[in-house]
Amino acid sequence: MASTTIVCFALTLLPLACAASKFEPHCPLPPPGTNYVAGPDVRSTLSILWNCLSVILLCTWNIQHLNIPVRRKKAKDVVRKNVRWRMWRIWGQEVLWWMEDFAIPVKWMTITVFAPEFLVGKAFCEWRSSVDISEHVKKAKGWDVLTKPIGVHLANMGYFVLDWVSKTLCAKNLALSDSTKINVRRLRSRYWALNSGQWYALQIISPNLVDFPDTVEIQPDKLEQRGFLLKALTVLQVVNLLIQLICRRAGGFPSTQLEIAAAAFASCGAVTYLIYWSRPASIKATRIIRVKNRIEGFVLQSLITWVGRFGPTYIWTEHRSALDTKYTAGPHPIPNDSNTVVKSTVKWIDELTAGNQELTALFFGALLGGTIFGGLHCLAWNVHFPTHGEALGWRICSVATTALPIMSSFPIFMWLKLHPSEGLEDWARRSKLLLEKRGEREQLELERGMAFLCVVVFLVPYILARLFLLVEIFRTLGFLPPDAFVDTWSGSLPHFG
Repeated sequence: MASTTIVCFALTLLPLACAASKFEPHCPLPPPGTNYVAGPDVRSTLSILWNCLSVILLCTWNIQHLNIPVRRKKAKDVVRKNVRWRMWRIWGQEVLWWMEDFAIPVKWMTITVFAPEFLVGKAFCEWRSSVDISEHVKKAKGWDVLTKPIGVHLANMGYFVLDWVSKTLCAKNLALSDSTKINVRRLRSRYWALNSGQWYALQIISPNLVDFPDTVEIQPDKLEQRGFLLKALTVLQVVNLLIQLICRRAGGFPSTQLEIAAAAFASCGAVTYLIYWSRPASIKATRIIRVKNRIEGFVLQSLITWVGRFGPTYIWTEHRSALDTKYTAGPHPIPNDSNTVVKSTVKWIDELTAGNQELTALFFGALLGGTIFGGLHCLAWNVHFPTHGEALGWRICSVATTALPIMSSFPIFMWLKLHPSEGLEDWARRSKLLLEKRGEREQLELERGMAFLCVVVFLVPYILARLFLLVEIFRTLGFLPPDAFVDTWSGSLPHFG
């Protein structure tokens, strides 16, 4: 989708590059002795572009709350001694690892740019799981640290690491779901990065295996490594954009489609950040917890299988790259696309979603984010467009991106109902399905196909509408009316652009 958007964007700008009119304002120099020179009362196309792009990029970068990354060995310990150009090879290995680590937030920032509602859904899913696991631990009178949202979030990020002192073997059991197999493969090393659901299961299965830390020992403010300056710059840019839109509306000057789209990105970012309020960000440290009573053999293999089943589910289970343990000095990190699965404490929710709590929370958050994002694009309803067709297309796509998430609620819940969870109870459901008659199985498969078709009918138009809006916000920059370049007093406020 990203490559398609870039091609469309390039094609829309091609006519502008071939035959574009250009205007350069010329302001007279102030006379000698002038102590203060005010800025011009016009703004340029590039100033609008850079100001909005800075808001979009800063918002999509700062709202990321990624899991703890992989811990690697020192490059000097990896590169062999007495090898030619050893210092250069050490430097090259460090640069390569830095690029690999930097590519992860860049990838998720790109996903947020194209689908900000997805990150809202992911944040809501993580918040909901933290609430459910806290309630379960309170009822079981378990470890106190998992009764607090901050402790659950830290566990889901991979902060608490179980140390087995020596390397463990992978359980060989083919009767597992795809997500469980991924979780079991992550437990091959000496160190286990377990999420809150796995720690909860470990406490139930073997309560005397470890001594979990107390809540008072955790100080997340000291663990965060994200700079205050970057957060302050983001807030400054967003506030400046909102003041500018309000001032232009009050003064009767039109705003651009790109400015309204930037406000939509900022709104989705604000919602995501509020949901993530109790979750730390940019943590790279871990807390090592050693086992007290080591177990071996079949008992250990059974424990690995059970812990794997209580682990997270994943959005993508195919073609996942395996972690090279040759250069790691810690556990396999919890992937960023993981969703913590735990049975809801509300019975009717569990029955309504057929055990798909993580998918339901993900969909509900995405519905909220998509509705907000599309609804704010409707603010450009009466803004100037190059052609009447583009104005009509913008209105249709804005309404579509606002309404389609709500309209798709029924078919998605029907799809969830027909596709029970692949969690702990999946074997019982599969066995029951195999005992049914062939005609009933065929009817069930037909119903599932119809539900999936309904989802596709809503999803494809939504993607096309989003692509149109994404291309149009940049295309319209070359066809702005003269009043759009009139600056207001808000242009004198501190900002970047």
